[in-house]
Amino acid sequence: MNKRKHIKCAVIGLGRIGSTLEFDRLREKPASHAGAIAAHPECEIVAGCDSNPAKCDAFKKDWHCRSVYDEYARMLDECEIDILHIATPPETHCEILKCALLHNIPVIVCEKPLAADLADAEKMARMAKKSSSRIVVNHERRYALNYARAKRIIDSRQYGRAVSIIAKVCMGYRSKAAEVLLDDGTHMVDLLRFLTGCKLKVHHVMGDPTSRNTPLASLIAAGDTVVLFEVGPGRDHVVFEVDISFETGRLRVGNGLYEEYESVESPYYERMKSLRRKDVSCSKTEYFKRMFDDAVALFKGEKQTPDSSIEDGLEAIRVIDRIVKRSAHR
Repeated sequence: MNKRKHIKCAVIGLGRIGSTLEFDRLREKPASHAGAIAAHPECEIVAGCDSNPAKCDAFKKDWHCRSVYDEYARMLDECEIDILHIATPPETHCEILKCALLHNIPVIVCEKPLAADLADAEKMARMAKKSSSRIVVNHERRYALNYARAKRIIDSRQYGRAVSIIAKVCMGYRSKAAEVLLDDGTHMVDLLRFLTGCKLKVHHVMGDPTSRNTPLASLIAAGDTVVLFEVGPGRDHVVFEVDISFETGRLRVGNGLYEEYESVESPYYERMKSLRRKDVSCSKTEYFKRMFDDAVALFKGEKQTPDSSIEDGLEAIRVIDRIVKRSAHR
């Protein structure tokens, strides 16, 4: 039997990640903030907000939402909200968060990237420290089952030390490298911190962040693991993956990808070893479900700290800022 729906949720920003990605037939569900709320047995959508009237109308119909608004301040004034989702462009996050904190919203889920620049991200972190609100930043790959498995493998040293990582993010044939870095590259920066458990030190950057033709490549140290991070344009397809080379194995994991290899006696060379792919799959990730479960647990007082915090969001922006600045002084 389902539990009574008593946790009141609202979404600001009723576009793709806020709502409409739920209707992509091929995506794993839930795939949006509204979808995650609707799928949770204890939660209900009580309000939505967007400056676009057509999006408000569609949201009201799609999610049987009683109240829609074109001004978030009015929505926060008039609605009782337990969990608020901010799914607007990053340059708007700071002001919306400020308003939400003034209304003492218990839990706030903020889309990545935390902010459009480091100054706003630092301001948001300072505001959060003075508030009792719990804030989750939607670095969804921290919650995904495939990356959780990868972290367990790294931490347990199942294949020895993680010697190096090749990380790639390509989203759009003609997008500027800096745009990709801030948008989907934010996920990768946070993922690298999550997997290695280390602060990322940017040592060298090649490429022009304003280029629409060539990628931006960064050489990064994560503890004693060397990372080559490539981000940018030039492909007509989506690429998001990490290729982790261990002392005695290999792991490739990314969008629609999970491959695990172990070192065995080589069938090709005498007295040498080669990698052999293992019969392992990890197709269902539950990324959005697990992120929202984290927000609900915070609201219910079952935990005090989110798995993806505002400090994590701030550190991702700091690393991105260092990559862009270092590229300008190459």
